[in-house]
Amino acid sequence: MIATNRRMRENDFVSMTDTTYPIRVFVYGTLKRGGSNHDFMMRAGGVFLCEAETREKRRLIVDGLPYLCDGLADDGHNVEGEIFEIPDARGLALIDGLEGNGHFYRRRIDEFVERRTNAEPRETSAWVYYVMASKTGEPQVRFEVDRRKS
Repeated sequence: MIATNRRMRENDFVSMTDTTYPIRVFVYGTLKRGGSNHDFMMRAGGVFLCEAETREKRRLIVDGLPYLCDGLADDGHNVEGEIFEIPDARGLALIDGLEGNGHFYRRRIDEFVERRTNAEPRETSAWVYYVMASKTGEPQVRFEVDRRKS
């Protein structure tokens, strides 16, 4: 059984001025531990909480960089990533800037399943960045990073 920790309903959109901190962000690519942009997460004050996966199947297309496509995808996967806690607006603005929030990626709340050692999986909500452009390619379960860098 999966416990539920819902902060918001799927597809709820909140502006930055309405955000209560700290917030949780699901990352699936270069911001993960060992990723080439993980230093941005550290400068944002990000604290690793747990590994997680998307509750619903999504398309993660890797074409040099990882692109998570919004919307349920029958040919997709429960995409694996990590959830971090961002303490304040300054940290979120740093990550939004890197991701091109509103221009290249769109940040919104979605549902995830936490994967913690020695604990039952549980559902939770977190912010995530979805690519705004249409992407084609073979959907992947995860974007590989070099954990030795973390």
